[in-house]
Amino acid sequence: MRNNTYIIDSGHGGIDLKTGRYVTPGKRSPIWDDGSQYFEGVGNRLIAKVLAAQLREVGIKHEFTVSPDNSIDLSLSKRCQIANEIHGREQGKTVFISIHSNASEHEKAEGYEVFTSPGITKADQYAKIWLAKMAQTFPTHKNRGAKEARFYVLVRTLSPAILVETMFHTNERECKILQSHAGRNQIAQALFETIIEIENGTSE
Repeated sequence: MRNNTYIIDSGHGGIDLKTGRYVTPGKRSPIWDDGSQYFEGVGNRLIAKVLAAQLREVGIKHEFTVSPDNSIDLSLSKRCQIANEIHGREQGKTVFISIHSNASEHEKAEGYEVFTSPGITKADQYAKIWLAKMAQTFPTHKNRGAKEARFYVLVRTLSPAILVETMFHTNERECKILQSHAGRNQIAQALFETIIEIENGTSE
């Protein structure tokens, strides 16, 4: 076992319990015909919470940039600061995972994808593992592949870092999966299995 610490980053904010309002502008689905709406930051937190419970059960170390129970939408710089402090404390044995869902002006846009920073890093292999786990879990959904981007949390964190875009919350079919307890659990399971494979060292 590698004994990494996994830094779980729930993208965007949640619902402020005092006001009942979603704290992040945008980052939400349309209001569907059944009156429901998905808030990305809320869903990201629910997935992170399930993933953390799975990691606790098997004794894999993990920390959050922001607790899933905290609605605050931390700045990107603060997320990176927290992640880099954990990285230093754990003597470099960390992996950063940022959880998101996707959006598009085109409702038919679909599928899952993952981003890493430019260049060849350990994160590239971790991204491939996650794509494979998602393909096993959601075989009828489009695998949009691994892509490189200079997203702030990818280039400013010291850990190998991946940013997963689980599905499109602007696609009604996929949004219904994100809205469902079972769907979020499946996504968390794919992340959990990714971490298990990284820990077992079978990816290299």
